[in-house]
Amino acid sequence: MESGTSVVLVEDEESIAEPFAKALTRAGLKTTVARTGAEAMTLVRELHPDVVLLDSGLPDANGRDLCRELRSESSVPIIIVTASGTVTDRVVGLELGADDYVVKPFATGEVVARIRAVLRRARPEPADVGEIRIRELRLTSRPMNPAPTTASLAPAWRTSRSRRASPRSRSTDTFS
Repeated sequence: MESGTSVVLVEDEESIAEPFAKALTRAGLKTTVARTGAEAMTLVRELHPDVVLLDSGLPDANGRDLCRELRSESSVPIIIVTASGTVTDRVVGLELGADDYVVKPFATGEVVARIRAVLRRARPEPADVGEIRIRELRLTSRPMNPAPTTASLAPAWRTSRSRRASPRSRSTDTFS
């Protein structure tokens, strides 16, 4: 996982939040814990995390409402991590804007893999398209040489000055 990936973990149960946050940190994620819905909104607005892990059972907010509010303000990937695992709960969570849904109990490795997956979809790597041809225009994805500098053009300019063309010959020049 890319270094510096930031996560806001929204979890009110300390017995889950602390060990889970430590495990995420060991996996290379910069993790900040929010224990309430209000704190989660504040942290998301201030930190602009790469992903939010959202428990749906919070003391001050309904997880569904919080998911809807997060989605209305941000395109941050949201993974709901909750004990509510019925098909209806999962479908509603995804329809409200969550990008993924994990049911407790879960393995940290699975959550980390799901974080990687939603980040790949949220920030896809640029594709190497090779070469595209449109009539005479050719575009490649290979690195290009920088534009020539004045100093590198000076020898050609000096040579061309000694061979000035007449106005008539200039009109028949061709370029390929």
